[in-house]
Amino acid sequence: MFANIGFPGSINFISEFLIFIGIIPKLNIFFVILLGIGFITSLLYSIWIYNKIFLGTFSNYLNISYDLNNYEYYILFTLAILVIFFGFFPMLLLQI
Repeated sequence: MFANIGFPGSINFISEFLIFIGIIPKLNIFFVILLGIGFITSLLYSIWIYNKIFLGTFSNYLNISYDLNNYEYYILFTLAILVIFFGFFPMLLLQI
């Protein structure tokens, strides 16, 4: 969820920042405002869905810790570390 909203330190923050900076000189102000509204709408939806999933009524069907084994935890942990790492060091991906 944090990568989806472009939280600083995640991969998506760098991509959204570069898109926003790169589009400002190319397009008129209407498209820049439209893009900003899209970013804010995506942020609000992600926060809303986070609240519905994690802070809503408790249900055993939504608790994924019962469904994951150790192998799946390691995969999720590795992916989370990669998202944060490339968020702080994006040039490692951008130079390829």
